[in-house]
Amino acid sequence: MGKKSVTKTTRPWRKILYENQGYPDDYVDKSFLEDMRKNLYTRTYEYWNVVRESGVVAQHIYSVCMFVAAFIYMDTGRLCPAILIAFIFISTILGYIINRLLLPSS
Repeated sequence: MGKKSVTKTTRPWRKILYENQGYPDDYVDKSFLEDMRKNLYTRTYEYWNVVRESGVVAQHIYSVCMFVAAFIYMDTGRLCPAILIAFIFISTILGYIINRLLLPSS
């Protein structure tokens, strides 16, 4: 018997993952990135709006830290709750007065 010459025709690569196409797993064709679209749904932001909103986040983090610190100080007996309430009351009144002086209503 003679040898049969078998010519293997290579099928073109397709972007299908679940089929064995005879190519290595990390093979990438030249047309692989042709359909790629970049930055389709990006949003642009104004700088000062981002600064203002980051200030809101920082204020919230500060409030949580102050709550935790006050809780720890009261739990260990270093801070009397009456003093804390008096401080909060005075701070609120001063903040209201400063707000009324700086932003007069029209």
